Amino acid sequence: YQRLLDALLEPAYQDRYAPALIERLRSAAYVHDFVREDVESGRIDRAILAGAVAAAETGFDPTDTWGDLHRLHLDHAIGRVPVLGRGYRFGDIPSPGTLTTIQKAAHRVTGERHGVTYGQDARHISDLSDMDANHFVILGGQDGWLGSAHFLDQIPLWQSGEMIRVPLRESSVRAWAARVIRVEAGAP
Repeated sequence: YQRLLDALLEPAYQDRYAPALIERLRSAAYVHDFVREDVESGRIDRAILAGAVAAAETGFDPTDTWGDLHRLHLDHAIGRVPVLGRGYRFGDIPSPGTLTTIQKAAHRVTGERHGVTYGQDARHISDLSDMDANHFVILGGQDGWLGSAHFLDQIPLWQSGEMIRVPLRESSVRAWAARVIRVEAGAP
């Protein structure tokens, strides 16, 4: 679908819109509805549509998955700094979702491998009838300190769709806890 939309935008709109506007459409959330309405109403000529289908089929690899093309770059903001940034890039992983799915991930329309520019950074599910049925995962990890053991430790959970159970009843926490860390005030 992305390859088709990518191949369709310029031929369908080059006579009506400036190149800058067509480029803007590639990143617009409404592009799907915009194009669908134009196809359904006949504003996009059938020959242009057929040409876009043929172009999208060129080089198409049916073994490619969405995650092969749609990538999440796990980078710290410093990761964009030339030379210095290499040490702040932590992964390039498959990313599910689009602008219109529950696993939201923004990207421009393209038929090529691309990175997402926006997306969820945490998942949280709670069963309101059970105080102990709370599940969380954070993209990356629990700790924001670079180099911490917990900086990126939840990525495998994130990728597999798993979550961490966080009970809220004191009795459940005591029964479930693997260890207890006691912090006591010292002498002044």
